[in-house]
Amino acid sequence: MFFDLYAELTGLDRDWRARMPILQLRQHLAVIAQFDPDWGAAGLVRATLAPFRRRP
Repeated sequence: MFFDLYAELTGLDRDWRARMPILQLRQHLAVIAQFDPDWGAAGLVRATLAPFRRRP
């Protein structure tokens, strides 16, 4: 409800929710740097970047 009203008032793009994983990359990378990739952050980074990878 809050984000719907905020989007209406500020003119957010309709697909802003689809971009949220990209915005969360920094946090996931910080977790990897501070702790261990086995905490699940490495998998989240791979999943987020998968649509952008070029495959031969």
